[in-house]
Amino acid sequence: MRYSNDRITEELGVLRRRMMRTVKAFEIEKEEHLVSGGIEDLLSFRELTRTTFTPDLQMISREVQRLKFLVRCDSPGMEVAEETAFELNSDLRYELARLVSVPNRLVRACRAGTLERLRELDAMDGPRSPND
Repeated sequence: MRYSNDRITEELGVLRRRMMRTVKAFEIEKEEHLVSGGIEDLLSFRELTRTTFTPDLQMISREVQRLKFLVRCDSPGMEVAEETAFELNSDLRYELARLVSVPNRLVRACRAGTLERLRELDAMDGPRSPND
């Protein structure tokens, strides 16, 4: 099946919204597990991240790569589709790195006894974005 570049751009938009929903779910779970702040809760959050959120973002990344290869250079909208794919891929890499680093950072902080300080810093910083 041949996709037009406009159709590919639309599909990439759908994947971006799916990525944002996954990231939002990750943030909600993080907040729920931080409320109790126990090491067991943080370890279960890390496992949940490994088994749920990371595979979902990896699947989205593979789908972006597949769509990127379908961009046709002889059709209008090639630049828009390629730029959209590049930006989405960049955002996915950033979010995948966060999915690994945040749970590990929280577990280390809990073991070191500095979890309360991390909570204060997170509250001051607010949510992070790849454009910061």
